[in-house]
Amino acid sequence: MIVFHGTSNYVLPMVQENGLLLYKYNHVKRKCACTSLELKAAQLFAIRRTSSDDFMAGKITGIVLEFEINGQAGRDYEEVKDRRSLQDEKEVAVYSPKCLSLIASWSHEKQWCRHPLDV
Repeated sequence: MIVFHGTSNYVLPMVQENGLLLYKYNHVKRKCACTSLELKAAQLFAIRRTSSDDFMAGKITGIVLEFEINGQAGRDYEEVKDRRSLQDEKEVAVYSPKCLSLIASWSHEKQWCRHPLDV
């Protein structure tokens, strides 16, 4: 299964070295890293992670990370829904970041471009 995570551009080296960090979310019972099955949803999160100065200059500096999940559903990850959200983000809560393999990043250069990563 392929999942996406929108974040700031400076996070990529840290994720490559340590994996995604786990946080506590109100709509999920355990600490997790939130990802999405939909690229568009992750792109919106990446836009939100763009600094205000860059955004005002017309640049989108947030990035989307693309992962492949190689874990057991229910134990390592599960699909969740935030009932407070107005849109269905097709969210996947990842409880064990070790089951994620980073395969590409996406950046915005007049349009969203995929950059495969060598593992």
